[in-house]
Amino acid sequence: MKTFAVYEKWSGQRISNAKFALFLAAYVSIARWRRLLRSTSFREGHFPVTYLGAPLVEGRLKASYLESMAKIRAKVAGWKAQLLSQGGRLVLLKHVLTSMASHLLAVMDVPKVVIAKLNNILSTFFWGEHGGKAKTKWCAWDRINKPTNEGGLGLRSFLEVQRAMHMKLAWSLLSTKSLWARFMQQKYGK
Repeated sequence: MKTFAVYEKWSGQRISNAKFALFLAAYVSIARWRRLLRSTSFREGHFPVTYLGAPLVEGRLKASYLESMAKIRAKVAGWKAQLLSQGGRLVLLKHVLTSMASHLLAVMDVPKVVIAKLNNILSTFFWGEHGGKAKTKWCAWDRINKPTNEGGLGLRSFLEVQRAMHMKLAWSLLSTKSLWARFMQQKYGK
């Protein structure tokens, strides 16, 4: 508790016990777990949980990405696709929907199954639907994801975006001496 008091004093911020949750490793004894909960008055945290828009899970739980996909579905449902031209839908795909997914791809290792479902949502929005059924898709989504100079529409492939984001993290890890890079190097080795 002393550490929290120092933090509050230095930062001028107050720690909200109602918003704080305590997550401990499985090897921590139940007695110690209870003492910590009593002394901090924090609530007990359970996985999966969303933090800064990204799901935190133990292992690779595909269901934890449902919330992110639901947000994208809700955004699409709010737009009246039949009132938009395909050009208008393309602009919304490029500048709104792909940016919503980009944050998740930057901070998580999203399973390919989830990426395929995201692509399906975007594809259905782009081609449209009638009576709750997707219209015919006249071109493969992989071709649409190509740059315009290669015959595509300039949408970025989620798999390529994820790979690029992971390479950026790897480069940062190997080339900088930031606190994060030093921590990761000590934890996982060079």
